[in-house]
Amino acid sequence: MQWRVRDISQRGGFSCVETEPVSTKIEYPRLRFVLARAESGELRDCGCYCFDGRKWVLLYSTRGTPTGWEQLGFGEPPAPTKPDWSTAHPRAAGGRLTVFSLPFVLAGIGLFLVALGLLIPPDKRYAPGFVLPAVGLVFLVPGLALLVGALRRDRRR
Repeated sequence: MQWRVRDISQRGGFSCVETEPVSTKIEYPRLRFVLARAESGELRDCGCYCFDGRKWVLLYSTRGTPTGWEQLGFGEPPAPTKPDWSTAHPRAAGGRLTVFSLPFVLAGIGLFLVALGLLIPPDKRYAPGFVLPAVGLVFLVPGLALLVGALRRDRRR
């Protein structure tokens, strides 16, 4: 597993290393490891914060390491410099698959409305009553399947 270092900061004798996974299959989007330098000169892990999408949450703290680092603000989120990808990107609402499925769903609903007489087409000459619901079903079923699949896929992320 590979991690990319996003930021390194120091406060009160402690170092904080913020990382993010290179692979998108990792459950945690970002981690902050708090380190302290021991008398021998080696770095010791004091604890770790996990970013849950809104705030930093303390994931663990290591026993036997210096205390007081929790109050230094390493768990505070930085001021956002750009919109979060998950809310700004079109794939956040189901993605391209959702956009692709919408015409099928709308066509199916439209054909059902025409068959029921609730929607009047511009040209009064159209297929017999049993054909429109059948064709509407042909459009609606795959469209709904794509839409539900896209929304389920998006929830797993």
